[in-house]
Amino acid sequence: MNRRHFIKSALLTSAAMLASKNLLAFGSDLTNNPEFKGLIRLNLNGGHDSLNMLVPYEDGPYADYKNIRPLLAIPKEKLIPLNINGYPSGYALHPKLPKLAELFNSGELAFISNVGPLVEPTTKESIEIKQANLPPHLLSHNSQTELWSSCITDRSAPKTGWAGRLADSYLPKDQQ
Repeated sequence: MNRRHFIKSALLTSAAMLASKNLLAFGSDLTNNPEFKGLIRLNLNGGHDSLNMLVPYEDGPYADYKNIRPLLAIPKEKLIPLNINGYPSGYALHPKLPKLAELFNSGELAFISNVGPLVEPTTKESIEIKQANLPPHLLSHNSQTELWSSCITDRSAPKTGWAGRLADSYLPKDQQ
């Protein structure tokens, strides 16, 4: 390693440490504000098996889950049941996610699952008889990831993300 590379690395490391310290301070300010609400979108790019994270817990749906994935299904007794206002929700979490279960059961966390960029409500039958208006490249993981990020199925529309458009909608009209 030459001197120039060492100095560059040291400066970048110092800048990263300073930035992370400021981000942590900002985050701690938010946790002290009981009015704060946030939206967190996790995009795990194919590295996440959501069906083994949020698992059906009632007997019938759990049996379907277990039949669909006999080698991957988590034993029911190991799952963490979820409750809504003290009542069973019908779902459970993976045993490695007790903190998420605690947040959900206390009303501080919600799951939005099984979402995607469909153009209109669609059934299996409407797809089979080719009557469904589907987004382009429905079975292409990369294309669907791009569509999910923008929520725009019209390829001629400007490429903007849904979160940016949502934030813009809160601006006064003269600033949009």
